[in-house]
Amino acid sequence: MHVKLKRTFTLSLLVLGMATATGCATQRGSIDQPGYGGHQTALSPQLNDYLSSAATGSAITMAQTPWGDNVLVLANQPYYAASGRTCRELEVTLSSGTTQHHIACQTGDTSWASVRPVTRLLNR
Repeated sequence: MHVKLKRTFTLSLLVLGMATATGCATQRGSIDQPGYGGHQTALSPQLNDYLSSAATGSAITMAQTPWGDNVLVLANQPYYAASGRTCRELEVTLSSGTTQHHIACQTGDTSWASVRPVTRLLNR
C-alpha cells in the first residue's frame, strides 16, 4: 500500500508541474503579443523616432502624447524586459508641473508602445 501511495503522490506532482509549466508558457506568449490585455497604447511617429534614438537622460517637448498635451518626456536608459523587448522608463512632466513615470517598449524595429508597468517602487 505504501508503494501505491508514493506512486500516486509522485504522479500528482508530475501532473501539477506540467500544468504549471504549460500555464507559464501560455501566459508568456500572450504577454509578448501586441495589445496584450488592452494595456498597450501605440505611440506617435514622433515619439517612436525619439525613443529609438534618444540618448539616456535626453528630453523632448511634445504637443500631444497619450499622457496629455504640452508635456516634457525624458527617456531613461533602455533595458531588456522579461518579455525580451527593449523598454525605457519615461519621466513625463505635465504642463501642471507634475511628473509621472511611464514605461514604453518596442513593438517592432522602430515602433514603441506605452505599457502598463508590472511592478513599481512605491517610494518615488
